[in-house]
Amino acid sequence: MHNDEGTPVAVDGEEPKSTTSDAPEVGAAATHGPGLSRGVMIGVIVAVVVIAGLLFAASVFMSRVPDVAGKSVADATAALEHVGFKIGEVVEVTDYDEAKYAANTVVGTSGGSFGLARDGATIDLKVASGAVLAVVNGEEIYAIAIDRQIAAMRVQNETAFTGDNGAERENEFKKLLLSGMIDATLVSQAAAEAGVVVEDAEVDTQVELMRSAFDSEDKFLESIGGAGLDVEALRIQLSDQLLTQKLIATLDVKTDVSDKDVETFYRNNKQLFPDRKLDEVREQVREIVLQQRRADAYQAYVAELRATAEIEIKDQALTGPLNPQ
Repeated sequence: MHNDEGTPVAVDGEEPKSTTSDAPEVGAAATHGPGLSRGVMIGVIVAVVVIAGLLFAASVFMSRVPDVAGKSVADATAALEHVGFKIGEVVEVTDYDEAKYAANTVVGTSGGSFGLARDGATIDLKVASGAVLAVVNGEEIYAIAIDRQIAAMRVQNETAFTGDNGAERENEFKKLLLSGMIDATLVSQAAAEAGVVVEDAEVDTQVELMRSAFDSEDKFLESIGGAGLDVEALRIQLSDQLLTQKLIATLDVKTDVSDKDVETFYRNNKQLFPDRKLDEVREQVREIVLQQRRADAYQAYVAELRATAEIEIKDQALTGPLNPQ
């Protein structure tokens, strides 16, 4: 009951009741009590829906990255490429659990998140710092450099090193690769001593020239990946080639190819020019003779470098002369 001024008064000993309601206004959020507000609940629901949508999208457009920890570079490469991933950089790491991982084995990967990666993504391998195969004038050549190329060969030809003498063929291939790496190291050292350098811009030009031969970046990467290379490894290879060309240009090579030289080469190698007369291929033969002279001069130069170098091959299985199969 209220008095004339509208103030509540007690009736029959009861406490007066307030006319102000304790219930929140319509649309207002509650500010007390154990329950969540309507706005918070809506936010939680939206977040759950968004996360569910992201997980669904991940399941459609992403694939699980195989666990290749503890595998060799070759086996890890095969496992990743089998499910459609590409191999990026192979990075040698020194900070790893030696009790868990052997030298030259994969300790981890990068290029994905939470064990997932986009279909066809490039996965980098982290490899335990491993065995030194050879030391050339104090510069070390690691097994990982050869393992990467062995892996690429297995991808290109699954039966390359299988069968009764598969292990022997693989070892001969490793010897061939190591021999080439020793030569490249010697040439690099000699070039540095002589002040012969290859500028980054020169390498950039060669890389772009190769890229231009493909319709897309993916096809370009797929092509060099088939050779066991990523872009950085390709740049190193191209730099070595350019360095070799520059060194050859400094060698004493007789560039004057006489008509008699041309005729002699043509006569001794007619099988190279079937149904072609000498006059039709004279300039082509002249260029071949010149290139052969340059190659011979380069081989003689590398032989001299080897003769005076300190070369130690650590892996005894890779010693001895090459025995081409």
